[in-house]
Amino acid sequence: MHFDNINASLICKKGSNKPRLQKYALEIANLCDRYNIFLRPVWIPRDLNMAADYISKQIDYDDYYVSMGFFREVCDDFLLTPDIDCFANGHNTRLENFFSLFYYKNCTGVDCFNYNWKIYGLAWLFPPPRLVVRALLHLQKCKSQALLLVPQWLHSHFYPFLIKKRMNGFVRKVWTYSGKDIFRHGADKRSYFGPHFLGNVEVWYMDYDTP
Repeated sequence: MHFDNINASLICKKGSNKPRLQKYALEIANLCDRYNIFLRPVWIPRDLNMAADYISKQIDYDDYYVSMGFFREVCDDFLLTPDIDCFANGHNTRLENFFSLFYYKNCTGVDCFNYNWKIYGLAWLFPPPRLVVRALLHLQKCKSQALLLVPQWLHSHFYPFLIKKRMNGFVRKVWTYSGKDIFRHGADKRSYFGPHFLGNVEVWYMDYDTP
């Protein structure tokens, strides 16, 4: 068993003079005796464990997501089912195929902006507000299609950009929904996008694939 904490390694191996920690060491020893387990604790110094240490500190504070009920409602309204979730992770993806900010088991890729979305079919886009414009530009570059979910913030930096795309004919349909109880918190339990969200949201069917 590999540890990044030298004290934990020594306690498992030799015990401790502190009663609480000695109790845990004895429980571990008894468990190993009962199941005939040979346990060899090994301490890995930080300078030899940099990759694992870096990964363990990675937290995506934008991993809020929509309920599955709302996602299905959108699919029914548009008569479309997206093929890939571009801003997701292994815990909140609404689809089998997904891109994540960090590596997750079974993810299609890390950082959706590294990929050509057109290859993967219709995209489901729920980017952080600061990335909406970048997502639209990448969608246009890939000449792909997507259902884009955004809060109905008429005075935001991205909304005039959406209106311009609609005037240029890249928008097929827009639906407005109540945002009440459609969002779920991820790592950040204080996120603005959560069960307490009361504003409206919009879903835009963007099409850069059709001439």
